[in-house]
Amino acid sequence: MLPGMATRRAQIGGAALTTRLTEGEGQWLADHAAARDVVELDGDGYSTVMMALTASHVTSVTSSPLRSADIGRALVAYGLYGKVTPEHPTSVRAWCAAAVPRHYGLVYLDATTPHAAELLALARPLVYTGGFVLVRGFRADAMRAAAAAGGMVPFAGVDSMAVFEVRGT
Repeated sequence: MLPGMATRRAQIGGAALTTRLTEGEGQWLADHAAARDVVELDGDGYSTVMMALTASHVTSVTSSPLRSADIGRALVAYGLYGKVTPEHPTSVRAWCAAAVPRHYGLVYLDATTPHAAELLALARPLVYTGGFVLVRGFRADAMRAAAAAGGMVPFAGVDSMAVFEVRGT
């Protein structure tokens, strides 16, 4: 875990979720997800809810059954379950490889995982030109991976989250 990534209780609409995201990061997720089709790779529930509040649709991809159950309960509690399609592949990498290219306006992923650079490279082709890739737990190796993937330009950031705009195909 990175410094400043301690777990906290977050309030959304009167109910609480546990997350490692800061309030600023949660707000960035909601702002950038607005009116977009979003794919989330291994989110924590709070991120799913924050994006579902404003997104057209969220596809939540996680291979963890426990995390999927937590996300499902949170979405029901917030009345957002119909805006989210849970995907439970045996491998997030395999799901990315089989997904429709350039379909999503935003891809959100956690760069604190051991395979973050690989996931970032797999996520890039899923986003259409002008869309965004948001990376939580941002580290220098993720920046190098973004540059290596090509077509992504650092756009902005908040706390431990970096935002890349996708340019080109």
